[in-house]
Amino acid sequence: MGAASATAERSLGGIPWVDNKIYLGLRLRNATGKVIHGCTVTFALEQMTATTVAKSDTLLNLATQVNASSLRTGTWFSVTNFNPPTNTTSYININGSGTTNSTNAVPGGRSIKNITLSNLNVGTNQDLWLRWMLFTTSSEPVALGIDDVTINSVVVTNIPQTINFSLSKNSLTFGDSAPVATVSATSGLPVTLTSSSNGLIAVGSNNVLSVVGAGSAVLTANQAGDGTWAAANPVPLVVTVNKAPQTITFGLSPTTAKVGDPSRNLIATSDADLPVALTSSDSSVASVSGYALTIVGPGTANITASQAGSANYLAATPVVQTLTVTSPGPTFASTFSGSSPTAVGPDGMSLLLKYAFGGTNSNSPANWPKAAYSNNELSLTYLARTNDTNLSIYPERCTDLSASNSWTNTGISVSTLGTTNVDGNTVERRKASVISTNVTRQFLRIKVTSGP
Repeated sequence: MGAASATAERSLGGIPWVDNKIYLGLRLRNATGKVIHGCTVTFALEQMTATTVAKSDTLLNLATQVNASSLRTGTWFSVTNFNPPTNTTSYININGSGTTNSTNAVPGGRSIKNITLSNLNVGTNQDLWLRWMLFTTSSEPVALGIDDVTINSVVVTNIPQTINFSLSKNSLTFGDSAPVATVSATSGLPVTLTSSSNGLIAVGSNNVLSVVGAGSAVLTANQAGDGTWAAANPVPLVVTVNKAPQTITFGLSPTTAKVGDPSRNLIATSDADLPVALTSSDSSVASVSGYALTIVGPGTANITASQAGSANYLAATPVVQTLTVTSPGPTFASTFSGSSPTAVGPDGMSLLLKYAFGGTNSNSPANWPKAAYSNNELSLTYLARTNDTNLSIYPERCTDLSASNSWTNTGISVSTLGTTNVDGNTVERRKASVISTNVTRQFLRIKVTSGP
């Protein structure tokens, strides 16, 4: 049976009567290279007898089996039963194989049968067995024979195949090595892998995988078949790529500053090479724009470095550095009225300031003005000589040191804290203060002028 149809004539084999049965068989080898599911069997049913006794208890059964070992063993599937072509009261001299019975002439004892077989499922190089079994309950059965067997209209399909597909791992983290795909087909034909998202898992030549991004993708193994093998059922596998962690490196050096210090550039990086954001917890103390830190006013602010993550990386754990900003020291200014020269002592301090603060050339720094900041109040405590009417000693404030004309003496509260003795001179202890909110920077100085 090497093509779509085949013919076998007078090639039946049989075995003698056993239990009032006799078997005729035909074995056909499937050499089509495909799976045979059905065919048609055409044959002549011939009746021979010389008896005059009418009988109707003889039948011929057609059955099939794949890869049978004999006509009497295994599981045979019955197709149909056939009665003798002639079933009259007289059986005298019926010769179904005679030349006068070349057509389907029932009176002559010959009948042509055309039977369709289905659901055979005969694999390549397997054998389809056809068996005609003659059985009777009579001691003188009617003689029935088979002749001119023809097989045609063979129904074939390609051989089924299956795919074996596995991955060395189907869950990984972005940055890990790609999984190794092991894939084959029972046909030996090459198997193709495809990815539902090449932006996550890409498939290269020879089914080599590469990890492109985090997420989930479905890899599907396909084999389309060929002239012999049917297409295999696709086999899908899910691969999950988890987002990778990241770490921020950020330090604040120094962690202290003074009001009036210049801006500085900060350094903060992520090992994922993603941009790091810097923020300040108190913009009235320090503000951050990009990576530039600007000192605004006294107090404490937390500078936080953060990275929110991306399609491939998790959000980083924020890194916090604390910055402490203090008020600047006191500002001393001396102005001579008229044409008086500016003179300084051996320590480099203005003699006018020393004199105004009640001392001499050897005035101790302990008697110089002291600055303080508490509860939003910026203050200067200072000594003031009161026995020289040509001296003017008073505080001034401003909010911008770069503007020379921004100093003013308004908005300052001055209180007397008593008197003290400096180098034999009685001087007043005074406190100048101004309220400084966390919004506006404030600067205080003591201005001394001398002249009529």
